[in-house]
Amino acid sequence: MPCVGTSPGLRIPVVTHPNMKNNHWTSLKAARKREAAFTELFDLLSAHNVPGLLRLLSTAKNEGWGTNKTTQKSQLAIEGKYHARNYTEFDRDLGAAQLSMR
Repeated sequence: MPCVGTSPGLRIPVVTHPNMKNNHWTSLKAARKREAAFTELFDLLSAHNVPGLLRLLSTAKNEGWGTNKTTQKSQLAIEGKYHARNYTEFDRDLGAAQLSMR
């Protein structure tokens, strides 16, 4: 095992692989990628009226969707191709009230 040095004050060998990337740049690249995904999602949500947005975001949280999947589902909802189905009791009551007014 190649030993590059010791950690400060502990005398534990620090082993590095010659092909290992610098973690600072990898982390920065990943953070910029996540920021771009969040910006795309927020731009989409702020520019359009997304039907069932609260239900969509609730589903995204409960199902553990990432930013990209949430963006895709939001775009489908805008196009009328996705309908979130996790209705709350308030949604059901509101629907019943609307039906009774007809």
